[in-house]
Amino acid sequence: MGGEALPGSLRDELSERGVEVLQSYGTADLGLIAYESTAREGMILTEEVIVESLLRGPETGGRGEIGEIVVTTLSPEYPLIRLRPETCPLSCLV
Repeated sequence: MGGEALPGSLRDELSERGVEVLQSYGTADLGLIAYESTAREGMILTEEVIVESLLRGPETGGRGEIGEIVVTTLSPEYPLIRLRPETCPLSCLV
């Protein structure tokens, strides 16, 4: 499945039916960014990207603080630096 976050309740329901469910994270611009292995120990980054978490305020950062994900790919065909994979407000489509 793709397109939305995977709620634990959906993973549990599918697992009860014998379906192994693994998560992945990507964008239309970059393709696959990270994926989950069968060990389910967190997301594994693909080698083609650099992922950073930037804080939204003047805080220095720390465990548990919420940040903003930005992704860089230095692909010669389609380089992107600090792409913010988020939904764009309607006004930016004009």
